[in-house]
Amino acid sequence: MRLILARHGETDQNVKHIIQGQTNTSLNQRGLEQARKLGHWLKDEDIHHIYASDLKRAADTARAIQVHHPHLEIVFTPQLRERHFGELEGKSFEYVKQLQKKLHATNLITTVGEPLQDMCTRAEHFFQSLFPKHMDDTVLVIAHGLFNRGVIAAIEGKSFQEIETIERLHNTSVCIYQFDKRRKVNVVCFNSVEHLG
Repeated sequence: MRLILARHGETDQNVKHIIQGQTNTSLNQRGLEQARKLGHWLKDEDIHHIYASDLKRAADTARAIQVHHPHLEIVFTPQLRERHFGELEGKSFEYVKQLQKKLHATNLITTVGEPLQDMCTRAEHFFQSLFPKHMDDTVLVIAHGLFNRGVIAAIEGKSFQEIETIERLHNTSVCIYQFDKRRKVNVVCFNSVEHLG
């Protein structure tokens, strides 16, 4: 299996360092251009299946790629959504930092909303579900920064506590993994934004 794992394009919330989580935000003009360039970069890939988060920023990124693969249907699924950050969604990272100081909390962002372990389990279940169905296929997955790192943790055999050791992913960054029949993995590229020039 060849797995192409990509993050959605830029949103205004990304620029302003605002926590999005499962809030249904849209790509900004730069994000739309990033998605267009990603689609062009992937146009010669022999993709067999496309899966995407059903949140608009990921869905629209997936559609920009589908333009070059019109014969493929996109499977939109809430399973690929970003982690839910509860009441912190819509707040800036700076606000959370100040709130942590005020409450003498160590890492508020990981304790509010969907438990990080649950999101990582969701990511691992999705990843493992691909093998029985798509062992001989190229699969494109468009999702979110933290969720994609959850998939990468599953690939690398890391626990949810080790997710912070995985490099943060750029908007429309691409990670490509090639798996053989024994599920041994070869990393073709990681966090690549070559397509953005």
